[in-house]
Amino acid sequence: MKKVIMLFIAFFCCFCCFSQRQLTDSIHSVRYNHNGLIDKNRSTYNHSTDKLTDTIFNYSYSITGGYYYANGAIINLYYPNGLLKRATKWASGGHYFNYTDYSKPNEEYEYEYTDFGEISQQTSFTFTNGKNIPCSISKYYYTNDELDSIVRKDYNNYTDAWSLYDKHIYNYSENGYEEIISNWIPELNSFVERFKTEYQVELGRKQKEIYYIKEGEEWKYRFHIEYEYNEDEYSVIDVEKSGNYSKWTYKYKDDDLMAESLYFWNDGYWELNFKSEYTYFRSSMSANSIPNIKDELFVYSYMDKIFIQSKLETKINIYSILGCSYPVHLHIGMNEFALQKGIYIVNGKKLIVQ
Repeated sequence: MKKVIMLFIAFFCCFCCFSQRQLTDSIHSVRYNHNGLIDKNRSTYNHSTDKLTDTIFNYSYSITGGYYYANGAIINLYYPNGLLKRATKWASGGHYFNYTDYSKPNEEYEYEYTDFGEISQQTSFTFTNGKNIPCSISKYYYTNDELDSIVRKDYNNYTDAWSLYDKHIYNYSENGYEEIISNWIPELNSFVERFKTEYQVELGRKQKEIYYIKEGEEWKYRFHIEYEYNEDEYSVIDVEKSGNYSKWTYKYKDDDLMAESLYFWNDGYWELNFKSEYTYFRSSMSANSIPNIKDELFVYSYMDKIFIQSKLETKINIYSILGCSYPVHLHIGMNEFALQKGIYIVNGKKLIVQ
């Protein structure tokens, strides 16, 4: 089971790993329930000339006043390969952001990646006492392209020192993987297991998540989440220990989230709490004028197969670690190829076939 943590995200998010990004001019959303409109929001995007910086202004709509008002901003800075380098966020409110003063952000995040495009480090900052100070650092560790662990350190601005906070360990099996979260206990000078989540996965899609808390030497069940899939949408059902149910449903068109709905289980049927719908406006579909086949593919391996999601009808080569070449024809959509156990290179990415 390789990289199933990232697979679920990639199934329903845009292809943003390489040199081209889809450029958005604005996103409009409306939210309503059975009584009618609840709120409206919109975000407008300004792109730099080199397409490496996006400035996003967020607006919310006053139902009673009938007008939009400023509600914060985000500046995203990208590496030349299209991966996110830094995200700086301002909340609403005059002393945080007034569209001219960019010196006092609320939050800032910086990202570093491996040679294969996987995140290797995330550093967060917060604006406190007139200074943009570090908050936490999370480091990601891999073995054979597989995420092993995430270790987080927090910064104490009073002692001006970093200290361990928690550690996430990932163990894989044929049917999925488990995540164990341990907290750092200074008095014991060691990590102590606290939470565990079991993820059941089939063909790269999560089917179920089961959450536990450790009490003494035993893992006690807390709640679980179930996933349902139907063509261009999927649902996430939260089942609490008390038996209460809630369900989020997400509908996609291509790579865009078009609608999301929240339901609660009410005496034998799903009752809608609210629904949000999204509209996207774009004047440019990519950051570069010359298309690149690498930007149209998403690849991964699972068990004895390699899967290639393609936006184009095209031909490529799959290379073994020994240098053998296997030409394949790709159709638009998902393509799968059964291969012998070994290491392969597809689209510049190393994949392991079991």
